[in-house]
Amino acid sequence: MTAALLIAALLAPQAQAYELLGYAWSAEDFPLQWYMTDYEEDSLENCTQWGYASTSDYQASMIAESYSNWYAAECAEISDQYMGIDPGNEGYTNDGINKFYFDDPTGTLGAGVLAAALPRVSAEYLREQDGIYLYRFSDVDITFNDDISWGLTEELEETCTGEATGIEHVCTHEIGHQWGLGHSCEEDDVCADETLRYATMYWQTSACDLETADINSDDIAAINALYGPYATFRTDDDRFGGVPLEICFELFASENANVTSVEWDFGDGQTSEEMNPCHTYTEQGQYTVVVIINGTNESCGDWSFGYNQRAYIVACELPSPGVDPTTGDVYGGLFTYEHVEGLQYQLINRADTSTYGCLDTVLWQVYSGTELIDEISAWSPKIELPEEGAYRVLLNVGGPGGMSAAELEIDTADHKARGCSAVPVAPVGLGLMGLFASLGLALTRRRED
Repeated sequence: MTAALLIAALLAPQAQAYELLGYAWSAEDFPLQWYMTDYEEDSLENCTQWGYASTSDYQASMIAESYSNWYAAECAEISDQYMGIDPGNEGYTNDGINKFYFDDPTGTLGAGVLAAALPRVSAEYLREQDGIYLYRFSDVDITFNDDISWGLTEELEETCTGEATGIEHVCTHEIGHQWGLGHSCEEDDVCADETLRYATMYWQTSACDLETADINSDDIAAINALYGPYATFRTDDDRFGGVPLEICFELFASENANVTSVEWDFGDGQTSEEMNPCHTYTEQGQYTVVVIINGTNESCGDWSFGYNQRAYIVACELPSPGVDPTTGDVYGGLFTYEHVEGLQYQLINRADTSTYGCLDTVLWQVYSGTELIDEISAWSPKIELPEEGAYRVLLNVGGPGGMSAAELEIDTADHKARGCSAVPVAPVGLGLMGLFASLGLALTRRRED
């Protein structure tokens, strides 16, 4: 995060809303022992006003509280143990000891980075989780940057000037990395789900932030995936396709989960209580699949959590004309054009883009008689015809639902379309009159808000 540099490999595929780093602790590593170096962060010196004996006393208490924040995940079989002060502030070391450093003693962190979890891992393979191979940590040091105005939780709860950063929240986040968790969302992600944006493991924090020191449901699902009873779902079917689109879901659970019941919501108003249901999507749309999983566990008794995959299913119809935003009426065809000047014309694509993911291919073809004179893959390009005359313009658009095509004529004599029909045709392979060869041209997709 801009609030936390994680020096670790983040190359594993993201299977969930959160992300697992590919590393974890073995059951025999608990309680996870940790030490604190003897350096005292000067911006925390006012801690004595809040009843702490010294800065070191506060730092140790704050770290312990940050670990405790993770125990809200009652089913995660994790624990920690403070081992005391380890003299010296030498920085990131590969010594098999988990240490907390203050003031970035070796200058590891750059500007704008608040803290970092710095892992060492072994070659010992633990297991596969959500399609990710997990290897065993050997130690994870956590370093806090210097020149940061750190604030005590007690201080920020009373008042905050907008300059202080809550060190407990940042520490809780870094301990999440120490457990083996990645971010709920990364900087370049479109993170519309508030559960992900307000997770402790979100990539960014802000001054005066106190709320995200408390882990939320996404954080709990992540830590349970590594250390608790956990269940998720998968499908071997193609999740992007044409309607009707049948998807069969399969529930996967950890050995200690003991799932007793499930409640599926397929996102289109239909539900199921089957363990491994199949469902058919009949209308175009992006669908978020939610499953509430209930079970019982020896450590924490009855447990339940909801798991969702946002926009997990994309069901598409044949590309068709969209809706005029000014009138609300469906456009008369897939495209139209406007005369610009001279022999220049602006082609206007009117294909429906209301469902993100249902258009991924576009190809314009300009013909003079039977001769192909231009091919363009832009969304709504401007073209310049070579000379006066009549030309045929074809638009081919496609996606998971199939391919549609439309044709209009441009006559430079009057700059008006003599044909007004732009009706989608049936899906094509090599295409209408043999003109659609190699339609593999990807569009820049417009994201849905």
